Amino acid sequence: MPSSTSAGAICKPTSPCAMFKFRLWINRLLQSGMWGYLVVLSIAIVVLSLIVTVASLVEESVWWNIFYALGINPVDETSPHTHTWLYLLLGVGGALVFGGLMVTVFTSGVERYVEQVKEGQIRYRRLRGHVIIIGWNHTTVSLIGQVCHKHPHSKVLLFSSASPLDVRAELVASLDPKDEHRVIIYATGNHRPDDQLEDLCFHSAVEVYITLEEDDKYPQQFAQLTILAPISQLAAGSAHGRSMPLRINLMVSDVESYSALQRLGLPKEYYCSDDGKQTLDIHIFNFYENWARLLWGYGGSDAYDPLDFEPMEGTDKHVHLVIVGFGDMGQALLMEAIRICHYPNGQQTLITVVDPQADELKERLYAQVPGLQAIADIGLSFVSAKVEAAPVRALLEQWACDRNKLLTLAVCIPNPDEALQAALSLPEPLFYQRDLCATGPLTATKHRLVENRNRTRVLVRQAVENSPQAIVSPLQYPNLRIFGTSPDGVNVDLLSDELAITINGLYWDNILGTATNADIASRRQAWHQLWFDINKTPESSKVASRYQADRFRSLIAILRRNDISRNPGLLEQLAESEHRRWMAERILAGWRGTRAGEHRVDELKLHSSIVPYSELPEGEKEKDRNVITFAASIA
Repeated sequence: MPSSTSAGAICKPTSPCAMFKFRLWINRLLQSGMWGYLVVLSIAIVVLSLIVTVASLVEESVWWNIFYALGINPVDETSPHTHTWLYLLLGVGGALVFGGLMVTVFTSGVERYVEQVKEGQIRYRRLRGHVIIIGWNHTTVSLIGQVCHKHPHSKVLLFSSASPLDVRAELVASLDPKDEHRVIIYATGNHRPDDQLEDLCFHSAVEVYITLEEDDKYPQQFAQLTILAPISQLAAGSAHGRSMPLRINLMVSDVESYSALQRLGLPKEYYCSDDGKQTLDIHIFNFYENWARLLWGYGGSDAYDPLDFEPMEGTDKHVHLVIVGFGDMGQALLMEAIRICHYPNGQQTLITVVDPQADELKERLYAQVPGLQAIADIGLSFVSAKVEAAPVRALLEQWACDRNKLLTLAVCIPNPDEALQAALSLPEPLFYQRDLCATGPLTATKHRLVENRNRTRVLVRQAVENSPQAIVSPLQYPNLRIFGTSPDGVNVDLLSDELAITINGLYWDNILGTATNADIASRRQAWHQLWFDINKTPESSKVASRYQADRFRSLIAILRRNDISRNPGLLEQLAESEHRRWMAERILAGWRGTRAGEHRVDELKLHSSIVPYSELPEGEKEKDRNVITFAASIA
């Protein structure tokens, strides 16, 4: 072992041990941020000043000698230079030491500052007019691109626990450089995200999107909602400067959690201040439901035909939707179909779910929505098997050969490779011409091989960023369409409430069937105020108005083909189908019909109008007719 003497020698003040301690102290100062750099710089300036002051006491002309030593000719050429070497050593040494120290301090400061920026630790207290996005997942990049298009002059503040370097790399690879430069990244650090929300400047934000990633802090969908409470408090404190409540778009990724949350509703404390004023406009949405709306709702894309892709008025045709795989996407497609697939053709809309666990899923669905069987114009059935099973393939061939069916088969198997393979392996009658369903040889002319695209639709879910649609042969698979890709599932246009606000206002003013475009334009601002009056427009009414808007895509298409002013019978059929649509939407939201002697009770979700159309009072029927009249005015 070393002697105590040698040990003492190692620890002398002039030993490396002391120098290491001094260096560690300097490093800690530098790591503490800009204040540390200023402290080190201040110490250097003070030491240099002390040295110069002490030197000036040795000789009065020290300043001239310093200039001379540094190569700067003094004005007074006769100044004595008896200590030239001393001053030269002082000047050169001081310049090297303190100049190098200053360069090191500033260089380290800049490097540390850049590092903090990369790590998302820099905060900006004076952000104005920005959009806040909280959370990072597979949809966030697409969301940022759409937000940049929607708010072309706003910064986008991204607040996430993901690695800022990884996030920035993906943004650079995916976004236009002009949009990527508008994104400011905040990292949550080691604290709870809701402890750092004050850094986001909610008081000056124009819109907020919450797409929380599921992690150890927020492992469940409902637990994620707890972040709304501190946001509500921050928004309430800054509500005095706003003409409208701050819009919060909250994405709940799990379909069952989303459905349960819709039935429960949010407490008023989440979006209202203590005086009852609405401070937040919270719009909860779901990625999978968005895709269901894109397929056949009001926000539907031209790339996807609606379920009633052929006229059915006055015919024996009917819609038949087959859902293969009853995961999140399959459930969303089923719910949206039940809400909107109500047609004036006197036929049931058939929906078939094909899944190996269909029996168990059926029991769960009927337990969650006990009034589902009361929706008379929807025929729901379950097939407990794989789509590749011979009995299922035989059924598909039979349905594809039925000329009265408008058949849509949606393959919603979660694994994208399995889903695409299952779709490519479907029976030929789902893709090729109708003559395949008859006996006799196949006439293999190209134009005849695509005739069946007017009778069937095949949709294949692909949970990827880029759709493989381009490699699908239009001759071999003429009516196959890819859906479910990540970018469109967070379509911000689907979150617009403009049509829902108009519908709600028309109902409130009782001019739904008589309003003109001038009436709508003149009352739009008042209707926006009405929308945010929680006492007049509760959240349940907002949800109902949004889902009513979804049906307008199909309704407008029917009205464009027919003149209801000359066909009162069709008007009555459409009004009845509108009532059935309203019943289905209310039942899915947990409402029930009243019994004899009972009255409507909103708190218990009891409604006296959940009865067949024929049993409605004339005044209630007139409301349904007015919906059709309004749709005709915008058709």
